[in-house]
Amino acid sequence: MKVLLIFLILAACVVLEAAFFPYLPLGGAGPSLILIAAVLAGFFRGHVCGALVGLAGGLLEDAVTGRALGLSGLSKMIVGYMAGRVGEKVFKGNSIVPLVFVFIGALIDGVIYFGVGSSFGLLGDFLASLRHIILPRAVYDVLVTGVLYRLTCRLNRYLGEERLPRYRGI
Repeated sequence: MKVLLIFLILAACVVLEAAFFPYLPLGGAGPSLILIAAVLAGFFRGHVCGALVGLAGGLLEDAVTGRALGLSGLSKMIVGYMAGRVGEKVFKGNSIVPLVFVFIGALIDGVIYFGVGSSFGLLGDFLASLRHIILPRAVYDVLVTGVLYRLTCRLNRYLGEERLPRYRGI
C-alpha cells in the first residue's frame, strides 16, 4: 500500500511538472517536484527511502520527458540519499530546515545533472545552465516546498512514522 501511494505521488509530480508548471516559470525554470519528494522522503523517512524515491521518480521523469534515461534518476537518488543521511542528524521540529535541505539539494541535483550531461555532450554550457536553470529552479523548489511541507508532515503521520514532529509553521 505504501509503495503504491508513493508511486502515485511520484506520477502526480511528473504530470504536474509536465502539464502545469511550464505555464508558471520563475526565471525561465519550473520546480522539480520529484526532487522535492526525494529530499523530503530522505529527510523524514531516512536515506534508503530518499534514495529510492529519487531513483524511481527520476527514472519516471526521464521516461516521460524523453531525456537521457537515468540521468535524473542518478542525480535525484544521490540527493535523496544525502538528505536522508543529513536528516538523521538534525532537529526536525523546525520547518526552516527542510527548506534549506531542498535549496542545497536542488543545487547539488543541478550540478550533477548538468555536469554529467555536459561532460557527455548531452547538454549545453554548464555555467549558462547554472545561471538560467539551476539557481532559479532552486529558489522555485524552496517556494513550492514551503507550500507542501505541511502536507508532507501529515502524509508521513498517515504512513506511520512516529518520530516526526507536528507542523509548527514557518
